[in-house]
Amino acid sequence: MKGVFGDSQTIFGEALLNTILPSHTYGQVSGGLPEKIPDLSYRELKDFYKVHYSPDNAKFYSYGNLDLEGHLKEISNYLPNSKASNSNFSG
Repeated sequence: MKGVFGDSQTIFGEALLNTILPSHTYGQVSGGLPEKIPDLSYRELKDFYKVHYSPDNAKFYSYGNLDLEGHLKEISNYLPNSKASNSNFSG
């Protein structure tokens, strides 16, 4: 982790993403700042994970001549507890 922050280009890239996407996953340093990690509580870690790594944040892309309703139902099998799986896919 500390090795990554030894490269000025990486530090700039992290700072840029943190600034332009503050409320997004990329607005955070994914591994945490080395000097701040000991201050993180287990509860804070779990809360962060729940917000940023939820299936509700997933994005699915498809293309081609597909049956859209069938495709969306298949995707919902992977998201059993998400808001998306409780949606009406038929419009």
